[in-house]
Amino acid sequence: MSIRGLFTPSRWQRIGSFVFAVALAVLSLPKAWAADNPYNLVDPKTISVGTMGDAKPYAFTTADGKFTGFDLEFFLNVVSRMGFKPDQVTFTGQEFSGLMPSVANQRFDVAVAAIGTTEQRKKTVDFSDGYLAGYLSVLTSDPKITSPDGLAGKRLG
Repeated sequence: MSIRGLFTPSRWQRIGSFVFAVALAVLSLPKAWAADNPYNLVDPKTISVGTMGDAKPYAFTTADGKFTGFDLEFFLNVVSRMGFKPDQVTFTGQEFSGLMPSVANQRFDVAVAAIGTTEQRKKTVDFSDGYLAGYLSVLTSDPKITSPDGLAGKRLG
């Protein structure tokens, strides 16, 4: 075969077709991966949840070490409607300060634990729509505190 025979249009067409097929296959991989992991979970078959074990009644551990609480039970109800079974959800306790960074760094898929939405936190992670409005009541034996202004400079909690 001569050099001229190596570069005939039919050979270039075959090479071009092969390159096109490989490119098409590579470009379609993310779609295939997305179909296997539509919720972009760390592990497509398990939802990893970062939570706290001491935020009663929202998120806490029972005497036998099981995670429970309003937020956690609510979350389990929601994901069951998405097709997940309770054994496909793994709760891991963590300090509150580490929850958002752990979600942002993909250690956990979500954080569930009486988390208030703030503009600063929205810069790090996405939030669901709110589902619980909280109110703060302050009881004090100090008769000088009669309004929120009286709490200025005081430590609460």
